[in-house]
Amino acid sequence: MMDRLHNLIDRNANRRSLAALLSVAIVLMLCVNVINLPLGVPHIREVSGGGSILDSELFYRAQRAYQVLDSLKPAGRQAYLRFLEVFDFIFPLIYSGALTLLLTVTFRSAFPAGHWVHKWNLVPLGAGAFDYLENISIVTMLVKYPVHQNGVATAAGYFTLAKWVFSGLSLLLIVVGLVRVLWIKAGPRGDHELRGRV
Repeated sequence: MMDRLHNLIDRNANRRSLAALLSVAIVLMLCVNVINLPLGVPHIREVSGGGSILDSELFYRAQRAYQVLDSLKPAGRQAYLRFLEVFDFIFPLIYSGALTLLLTVTFRSAFPAGHWVHKWNLVPLGAGAFDYLENISIVTMLVKYPVHQNGVATAAGYFTLAKWVFSGLSLLLIVVGLVRVLWIKAGPRGDHELRGRV
């Protein structure tokens, strides 16, 4: 199944689709984090009197999760729920897809066809998958609030941590690919011949 998914992405990845999806991801990320829109993080902070959201934490346990939700107050929790149900319903798919295309296109220039490293282009999809699990958990907590769902809150903390681990690994792989592309372009002609034999 993973091989089939890798091959499907590899066949359809190109610079035009990458530019389009990456542009959408960047614009959405800026809008939701910088501009005070009804579905944005600044709006949540404003209506909650400066509260934060669980999505931006690296890791948390159930007690910390409910401290954050308590600090949001009713208006902040309602805004947070709308944020998760609307914006964060589509954003993980967009950013993980954009990173997957970026890795695919970068690795294509950095490594010869058939090289095992090409399969790592699926890593960003892990970030998106754990982001969705995180969102489902937090929505459950918000809907059931003020009843504490400690098991769900604990799971949410681990989903959030996994999201950041996969995101960080994705960025590291992108850097590795870009450095290799630059090394190949800067190297003598023999480097290009070596690349074909890796």
